[in-house]
Amino acid sequence: MHDTSISTDRARRCAAPVPHACARVRGLVWSTALLAVCATAAGAATYYVDAANPGATDSGPGTLTTPYRTIQAAVSSRASAGNTIVVRPAIYRESVTISASGSSSNRIVLQAGGPGAVITGADDFSSTSRWSAVSGDVYLAAGVTWAPLQVFADGARLSPSAVSPSALPARSFRYVPGTGLYVNAGGGNPGLRGCEVGRRSTGIFVAGASVTVDGLGVTRTEDRAIGVVAGGGNAEITNCTINFAYKYGIDVRSAAGVVLAGNRVSDNGDHGIFVYAATGTVIRDNRSFRNARPTTRAANGIDIDGSTGCTVERNRCYDNQDSGIQFYNGANDALSRNNLSWNNGDHGFDHVRSTGARHFHDVAWGNYKDGFSFEGSSTGGALFNCIAVDNGLNTGEFDLWVEGSSTSGFTSDYNVFWNSTSRSPVKFSDTQYAQISVYAAATGQDRNSRQLDPRFAGAASGDFRIGPGSPAIDAAHAGEPGWPATDHDGGARVDDPVIANTGAGVPTFADIGAYEYLPVILPPPAGNLCGNPGFEIGTSGWDPYGGAALVRVAGGRGGAYCLEARVSGSSTFGIRDEPDWVATSPAAGATYRFTAWVRSSASRGIARIKLREFNGGSQYGSSRYSPEVRLSSSWQLLTADITTERSGSTVDFEIRDYPEAAGEIFQIDDVTIATLTPVAADNPPGVSAPASVTGIEGQPVTLNVLASD
Repeated sequence: MHDTSISTDRARRCAAPVPHACARVRGLVWSTALLAVCATAAGAATYYVDAANPGATDSGPGTLTTPYRTIQAAVSSRASAGNTIVVRPAIYRESVTISASGSSSNRIVLQAGGPGAVITGADDFSSTSRWSAVSGDVYLAAGVTWAPLQVFADGARLSPSAVSPSALPARSFRYVPGTGLYVNAGGGNPGLRGCEVGRRSTGIFVAGASVTVDGLGVTRTEDRAIGVVAGGGNAEITNCTINFAYKYGIDVRSAAGVVLAGNRVSDNGDHGIFVYAATGTVIRDNRSFRNARPTTRAANGIDIDGSTGCTVERNRCYDNQDSGIQFYNGANDALSRNNLSWNNGDHGFDHVRSTGARHFHDVAWGNYKDGFSFEGSSTGGALFNCIAVDNGLNTGEFDLWVEGSSTSGFTSDYNVFWNSTSRSPVKFSDTQYAQISVYAAATGQDRNSRQLDPRFAGAASGDFRIGPGSPAIDAAHAGEPGWPATDHDGGARVDDPVIANTGAGVPTFADIGAYEYLPVILPPPAGNLCGNPGFEIGTSGWDPYGGAALVRVAGGRGGAYCLEARVSGSSTFGIRDEPDWVATSPAAGATYRFTAWVRSSASRGIARIKLREFNGGSQYGSSRYSPEVRLSSSWQLLTADITTERSGSTVDFEIRDYPEAAGEIFQIDDVTIATLTPVAADNPPGVSAPASVTGIEGQPVTLNVLASD
C-alpha cells in the first residue's frame, strides 16, 4: 500500500514539500545536485549547514560555499513554509528548536545531506589535556561545571557512582559540585577512551506545525532525543538514527497527525518511541530495540499512552526491557498490522486500560511473558491473521491472554498459536487452554485458527518469513476494515498453487503472519539481465550507496571474485545499479525477480534488496524489499520481485546493509535479474506444478511444490 505523503527515502523524491516531476539524478544518494535541479513551491528555497566547512558562518547566507555553521542559526533565520535546510555530514553539539510552522502543501524540511549528519547532546572530552590524574585510573575533569546524567567512554555508557571519587570502580563516574567530574574509564586517561560528557537535554524539539525532520542522527542527549509537542501537529520524523538518550528516543506529546517512519531507535534510557495524549499518530517502518531504564523494568520499544486512533504498522521491536509495543491507559482505537515483536522483557503486544485495538498480521515470538495481552478492561480488541509462538514459556504466561475484564467485545480468528513445549498457548478469562480446538468450542473464538508450527525461517535471528508447507499459507482472513493488502515488505498477496485456499474474504489466499510466502524458486541464470553479476570483470554497472567504498576481492561464491562494500560509520550502505539494468520495461505488468548472494565475515548487520519503479522522473508504486537476512560468514540469498505499473519504466536496484556497528563490511556476488510472469491458477493439494510458467527468454521456471500436511 503506497502512501505518497511519506517517502522512506526523501533524497530520491527531492526535498520539495509537494509532489512534482523532476529529473532523476543518479549517483551518490545524498547528491546536493538533486536538491538544486528539483522545482519547489513558489518562493521556497534550500539552505545549507556544514560545521565541517571552514567558511561556515552563522550570519549566513547558507549557500553551499558559505553555509551556516550551526543548525539552530539556519533554523532561526530560514525555517519558513516551503524551505528546506540541508545539514551536511558533521558532528553538531547543539540543541535545535523549530518553532516556525509550514503547511500541508509547503512543509518546513530539516534534512540530512548525507550519512554522518549527527546532533549530539554530549561535549567532547577526548583530549587528555582536559583531565588530571587523581588516583590510579581515576581522573578529574575540572572543566565540567554542570551535573551530567550520562558519561561515555569507548562508545558506551559509564555507570554513575556515589562512592568516594578516589575509589571509583572501573567504568563509572561521579560529579562533585564545585570540583568537577571524576571518571574511571577502565584504564588510563579518559581522553584516550573517546570520553564524552552529557550536557544538552534534547537534540531536536519541534513546536511548529507541518515540519519534516529527515535522515539525521541524534545521540547522547540528557533527556529525550527528539521531542514533538502540541504545536508540532502533522510533524514527520523520518529515517533518523536515534540512540543513547537518557530518556526517550522519540517523544510525541499532545500533537495531532504526527508521522514517525523509517527510524532506527535503540539503546535509550526509557521507551524507544513514546506517544502521549496524541491523536492520529502514524508509527510505521521503525526499528526499536535495546531500550531500557537503568533501575526499573519499564522501557518499551513503542509505548502509546492515552493516545487515540494511532496506526502502528511494519515496525520491528525486539530486545527491549519491557514490552515490544504497549497500548496503555486510554490508547483507544489503535490499528496494529504487520508488526514484529520478539525477545522483549515483558509482552510482545500489551494492552492495559485501552479499548478497541485491532491487530492484523502481527507476530509475537519468544517474549518473556504473553505474546498478546489484553488486561485492565481493554475491551473490544480484535486479533486476526496473527502468529504467536513460544511466548511466556519460562514464566507461566501465554501466547494469548485475555483477562476477564477484557473479554467483552473481543474477537479473534484465523491466527496461528504454537509452543514448542507443552505450555498452554491461551488463557481466556480464568481458564487456560492447552488445545485451540477446546478454547474455540468453549468461547466461540478462533474457530479457524491453527495450533501448528508456522515454520519460521529463523525466528531466533529475527527472520519471521514462513517456510514451505507452513499452516499459515493461504489461510488468512482478508477484507476486514483496516486489513493490509500488502505484507511487512510491501509485497502483494501471493497464491501458492499447491495449497488449498482456506482463508476468508477477498482474496482467499492471503497468508497469516507478517510475510507472504513466495512459492516460486529462482529461474535459471541463463538470460540474466544483469550484465556484471559476478564482478569477474570489475565493478562496471555498480555504484556505491550511503558513502560505501567498493572493492573487488577474491573469494567469490560462483567465481574467483565478489564485490565488497565497506563503510566507516554506522549508517545504511551498499550498492546500486548504475545505469539501471532494467532500463526500459516493455509493458505495464512486467514482473522481474532480483536476487543476490551476500555474506559478512564479521556476521553482523542485516541485508536486503530494495527496488523502485521510475517513469518520467517519478516513482510509481511503493518500494519493494526482499525479506531481511541477518548476515553470517556463509553466503545467503536475497530475493525480491517487482511488477511494473507503466510501460517504459526503469527499475532502481539497491543491495543494502543495515549495520549494527561502525565499520561493517559485507560481500555481494552472483546477482541475477530475471523476467517472470505471475503464477496463475490455484491447484488442489498434492498435485504437481503447472505444466510451465514462462521465465526469462521463454525458458520454463521450476516451482517449489510441496503438498500441505
